[in-house]
Amino acid sequence: SRTYPAGSRTGSSNYNPMLAWSTGCQLVALNFQTSDAPLKLNDGRFRENGNCGYVLKPSSIMMKDEFSQSAMPTKLSVRILSGSCLPKPGGQR
Repeated sequence: SRTYPAGSRTGSSNYNPMLAWSTGCQLVALNFQTSDAPLKLNDGRFRENGNCGYVLKPSSIMMKDEFSQSAMPTKLSVRILSGSCLPKPGGQR
């Protein structure tokens, strides 16, 4: 998978690439014309592996079996802040 800044943006600032990396994105595109903290973070990320241009995914993402014994159950709570274009109950109009 890949992530990149939205094409409709007019600024050249960068987003924090950590979320994309931590979820296993294989390509995180940044604007190199802006030397800001996210770009420096990107530079440091690839320097830690001898400047080879890639970093292996964490073993937790590379699990071959979805039901691995090492996977721990996780409880997730979601609080919905807003919603739109939702269907009405019972098919009402």
